[in-house]
Parts: sequence; C-alpha cells; structure tokens
Amino acid sequence: MIKNFFEYLKNPVSTDDPEIFTFKIYFKLIVLGYLLVFMSSIFVAIIRTFNVLPHYFNPKIDSLKGIDSIFFFLFVILVGPLIEEILCRLNLKITKLNIAVFFAVLIPVIIKLIFFRAFHLYFYLSSLPLFIGIYYAINRFGFASDKIEIFVKSKFKYVFHLSAIVFGMIHLTNYDTIYWWMIVIIPLLTAPYISMGYLFGYVRMKYGFVNGFLMHSTVNFISVLLVMTKHFIHFLQ
Repeated sequence: MIKNFFEYLKNPVSTDDPEIFTFKIYFKLIVLGYLLVFMSSIFVAIIRTFNVLPHYFNPKIDSLKGIDSIFFFLFVILVGPLIEEILCRLNLKITKLNIAVFFAVLIPVIIKLIFFRAFHLYFYLSSLPLFIGIYYAINRFGFASDKIEIFVKSKFKYVFHLSAIVFGMIHLTNYDTIYWWMIVIIPLLTAPYISMGYLFGYVRMKYGFVNGFLMHSTVNFISVLLVMTKHFIHFLQ
C-alpha cells in the first residue's frame, strides 16, 4: 500500500473507474497519513521552540471552548472536510456537475474570508441556490467543460501536485499574522497539510470522491478526539 502510494505520486494519472475501498486499505491509509504528518511536522516543531511563530488558530482546539462546541465539532469533522475536498480535489475529475458544485461552494467561502472571520452557517447554505443557478447556466449556455476536461487530463500530473500544494498553503492563513519570512518557507510550514493533501488526492483518484471525503473526515475526527481527551485529562488534574 505504501509503495503504491509513492509510486502514484511519481506519476499521478486520472482514472475513470475507482477501485474497491476495503476497511484494510482504509486503516492502512489512516496510519500512513499520521506517519506523514509526524515526519513533516518536525521542522515546524523546531521553529516553534524559538517562539517566533505567531498564534496559530487551530479550530480543533480553540473552538472547543465555547458553548457551540458540539456544533463546531460537527463542522470540523463533516462540513469543513467536505468544503475542502470540493475546493481542492473535486475537479481532479472534470464534469459539469463538479464545476457547478465547485463554484457554488467557492463563492460563499470567498465572501466569508473577505468580510467575516467567524463561522456563519447561512453562507454555506447559500451554496444550494447558487449551485442550481450555476448548473443551469452551464447547461443553458453550452459551457465547454469537455475542453477543460481534456486540458486537465493532459496536464494531470501538474494539476494533481498543485491541488496538494494549494491545500497545504491555504492553511497558512490560520496564523493570526503572516510575516515575510514565513512566505519564504511556506512549503515547510505547511508541509503537514501538503502531505495530507497528497494522501487525500490519492484516495480521491483511486477510490472516489466520497472515500476521499471519508478519509479527510476521519483524520479530523481523530484529531478532535485526541484534543478533547487532552482537555479532559487536564480538567481532571
């Protein structure tokens, strides 16, 4: 499994038919994911010892303190992973449906990032009417999705790597402040997320979008569970 993963990264290809996703494969990929995160987090851990990094907003930790912790817990393990998978990996396979879903989610996310920092559910609920309008327009005005599909397939190796790198780099915005030197070493600071981006991308292409989302959701769930356990132990002490 590990060998197949790294061989795929050397030459990622777009496939039409997903393979069977067994529990054995699922478990092995979860373990692989945490090994990748551990290895790629070493540099960040070293930098943190010098206390030069600004505060890192970790929703899995910071949001468990409020009265909406249960709601946010569901957001972190369900809604958040779904949004990120749609934005970063859904269009690794181009269809008119996928394009419409992508823009229906992207528009509310951009509005939220520009005007609001806090979570507002109605932004994401607006994705439904947006999707209907965008999907209708794509079909009504003959949007050339086939040309985009041909381009993505012809450049898939670069598109795949770009999706993983972008997924990692957007998490730099979780820092309260971004200094110029952080931009210089952004691949190292976001390496844990980039490595997970590769894993989720691999699952998305080999086993389908739903299983990629399931993998992402599981990783977030385990992370939140570990944080909650840590807080509970601290509370008992």
